Amino acid sequence: WNHIYNNFFSNNKNVESNGNKNFWSSVHKKADMQYGHLPYGINIIGTPRIAGNFWSDYRDIAKIVAIGVGLHPHYTPNGEGYGDNTTDFWGCDYFPLVLKRTAPIHIKGNKNFTFENGVIYGCGTNRDPYGIDGYNISTQYPNQLGDTIWIENTDAYFVIKNCRISSDYPYAGIHLCNVKNGMIRNVTFSYRSPNSGWGYFGEYGLLLEDISNCNIRDVDILNSSSWFKYGVYLDESHDNMFSNIDMRGFGLDGFHITNSYRNIIEDSICNDGSRIGFYFYNSNWNTLRDCTANNNGHGVALERCSNNTLLNIIANNNTNRQYEVTDSWVSNGITYYSSHDENIEGIGVYLSDSHDNLISNVISNYNEKGVELNSFSSHNNIMKSIFKNNMEGVALIGSPYNNISDNLIEYNNQNGISISPLWVNGERMPRSVDYNIVYNNTISHNTWRGIGAYTVVRGIYMYLVGNTTIYNNIITENDDGIYLKLSTHNLIYNNYFMNDISNAIEDLYPLVDKNIWNISKTAGGNIVGGPYLGGNYWSNYNGADLDGDKIGDTRYSAVEDYLPLVNPETIHIIGDENFTPANRVSGGSGTEEDPYIIENLDINALSAHGIWIENTTSYFIIRNVYIHNGKPNGCDGIHLDNVTHGSIINMVVSDVNYGAHIVDSNFISILNSSFKSSNIGVYLDNSTGIIIRGNSIEDNNYGNIKIGIISS
Repeated sequence: WNHIYNNFFSNNKNVESNGNKNFWSSVHKKADMQYGHLPYGINIIGTPRIAGNFWSDYRDIAKIVAIGVGLHPHYTPNGEGYGDNTTDFWGCDYFPLVLKRTAPIHIKGNKNFTFENGVIYGCGTNRDPYGIDGYNISTQYPNQLGDTIWIENTDAYFVIKNCRISSDYPYAGIHLCNVKNGMIRNVTFSYRSPNSGWGYFGEYGLLLEDISNCNIRDVDILNSSSWFKYGVYLDESHDNMFSNIDMRGFGLDGFHITNSYRNIIEDSICNDGSRIGFYFYNSNWNTLRDCTANNNGHGVALERCSNNTLLNIIANNNTNRQYEVTDSWVSNGITYYSSHDENIEGIGVYLSDSHDNLISNVISNYNEKGVELNSFSSHNNIMKSIFKNNMEGVALIGSPYNNISDNLIEYNNQNGISISPLWVNGERMPRSVDYNIVYNNTISHNTWRGIGAYTVVRGIYMYLVGNTTIYNNIITENDDGIYLKLSTHNLIYNNYFMNDISNAIEDLYPLVDKNIWNISKTAGGNIVGGPYLGGNYWSNYNGADLDGDKIGDTRYSAVEDYLPLVNPETIHIIGDENFTPANRVSGGSGTEEDPYIIENLDINALSAHGIWIENTTSYFIIRNVYIHNGKPNGCDGIHLDNVTHGSIINMVVSDVNYGAHIVDSNFISILNSSFKSSNIGVYLDNSTGIIIRGNSIEDNNYGNIKIGIISS
């Protein structure tokens, strides 16, 4: 039964009502529910009838335009629809007040923050800023052709919020120039259908020149007709915050940022533009985070920028496209215009002549290129990102001294990573692409999936590149793993290569210099779990590792890798202390009651004995393991040397040198296992206390069981 009217509500949540017995307008009898019965008088927003309340979240624009008097029925503040009661008409504001304006707002200097210029409250302080709040501003061509809201040369605190701007051909929807301490919040630019055939209906959604300490959030520029050339144009500005800016369908760029620094843009969307979602030019120390830039020409582009951070960006489906560029010139006092089309290649993230930038946690898929660094871009870090299903994953063109690390680069239709020089007027720029570092990446499944002639796709492609280091990468299931064309003095080591056509190709002729494919043998875990760093792991390496250091005894023949890493599946335990999880021991403590367990494995013994145990006295069990393919290099399935107290149970061993080779060992049991298609099934050499029972030992080339001296 409360009577609440002629108030101004502008809050995050304007009202919460738990009942329906309140009246929200000046009239509340059924007979008075019409405009003519409203009392005359200036209301709280300056219009000539005492009616309901002003609600900042009231948005029934079509009906406001139809009535045209700043009043309209049916606003339900408690959100429960009590206004449908046809008897008492309580619980509903039938005549909410609306600020409707057809003239632009222009404020020049602090003294012009006045009611006549659209300010309805505040005194310009941090705690009580001037407020331009709740307006529906509709300017119409050809009467108003400039900025809809224009504020310049101010440092007083102000807020523009809860406004909707629908104007024909504005130069800018909101224009701030030489402004400090401003806030723009909850503003929507709505599309109107002008009759002209111009290419764009406005230049800028937000034109921001020389602004600082401003906070701009919750802005929607939603349209599908390229209403503005630029959604947000920021120039010569610093220390501003942008958040939750939603722009779709802009004519050229969503965010266009020039000559600006220390700005933050977060939680924003720039989709469906003709050119670039987020464009930075000559701008430093800015942060772009948690943003989306899909279906543009480029998703994000940095040109002549440094020390910017791109974090948690989604940039998908950016493709080759054409956009219109307008030129103008003046002759004899007359301005002439012409236009031409230009093309832009679809790149998720593009850097040109940019340095010391961080690109991290980016998802860049289904573009022409996931990321491209061009024109001497250097000292940038591309890390912890995903580049999938692009034509090319990562491209470095004439860009030295960059780091590419910890990325997932897969299913691209051309190369996973390509590195090539910059050419200017047919001349290659020297040292334009050297000294990059590529490490800790997974580069896989980059293969041709196009229509027409087959093209070989490489995990890494390098052309005329030198002094680049590539290490700790997983490079698998590409057509070719790495292809070096006329590229020398590069260091490639500790990578894992397993690819479909070839793992590595060097096309160096007529060059004499070469690349380096291994470092010196150095203690430390390698990429396949071995104890030493050296060269690379090659899936088609056919050499042996007879000393058990998990480095091949001969070089990898395709390139000059003199310390190739051997098969990671084999197990080599030297001494009781090496019964560890690193050696695939899954349980046990080594006692008779609780033996160590090695079980449920599939081991390719091509380059080393499948399971090789030396100099132990602990109890252990090897069971349910399949060991194979050791015959080409003379590698055994199980090799025990100076071992006591072991059991071999339910094994399948085939196509090896010796299925089980027991040397200088005692009290070993071989039970219920299969040894076949090897040179010798079981070979006992100077060993005693051996039990062989319930096994299938057959089809071995030189004997099923061979017993050496003093073996029993």
